[in-house]
Amino acid sequence: MTASLLISRLQAHPRQGQLTKLLQEYGRLIKTLFVLRYLHDEALRRRVHAQLNKGEKLHDLRKFLFFASEGVVSQKDEEGQANQAACLNLLTNAVIVWNTV
Repeated sequence: MTASLLISRLQAHPRQGQLTKLLQEYGRLIKTLFVLRYLHDEALRRRVHAQLNKGEKLHDLRKFLFFASEGVVSQKDEEGQANQAACLNLLTNAVIVWNTV
């Protein structure tokens, strides 16, 4: 069982027990420690921003490649939508490999 599934099941229970509250507070503590480390460490901020920029560039590339129908998913059924998304992933990966080589 994944941690996220465990937390979601614990939070869905009508009576939230001590364990649920404890895990929520622990999560807040971990998040607070990361924010403090992020604010203090300039190298960490640079690494985080570099990764965010990579993600944004990937979105920009996919937006550029997905020009047909102005980026609208045209398939009505789930299988067609999955096929359309898989084709976009294949084309994106081909462009990335081409640029890498």
